[in-house]
Amino acid sequence: MYAFIYRIERIDGDVDTLANFFSQIIIYLVGNALLLLGVVALLFHIDWRLGTTMMLFICLAMGILVVIHKDAVPRWVANRQKSAEFFGFLGEHLGNFDNSGRMNLCKQAGSGSLLTHPACDASAGGV
Repeated sequence: MYAFIYRIERIDGDVDTLANFFSQIIIYLVGNALLLLGVVALLFHIDWRLGTTMMLFICLAMGILVVIHKDAVPRWVANRQKSAEFFGFLGEHLGNFDNSGRMNLCKQAGSGSLLTHPACDASAGGV
């Protein structure tokens, strides 16, 4: 049961993350690329040395981002894995809590109490 709940949370969390990512990626990529090209073109128009310096800075920054990306992706995958395991564990234990409460209620109802609950009725699929 734990593995099943773990998979559901993992799929649900991953689908939500991917949906948010793909709904925003085009807007951010196109907008930022146009802004960057506009700034570099303006700097080249003002002075070729400013444009060249900015192009070198952009290349250096992109190289640093690629190096950071190689280290960050495995850590993010491990983070998502731990999150899915935690929520699977939490879901299973909360589900068991509900079942144990229902069993206690049925024991009380079966001991001569006037308390009745649909979960205690065997024909209704209760305990």
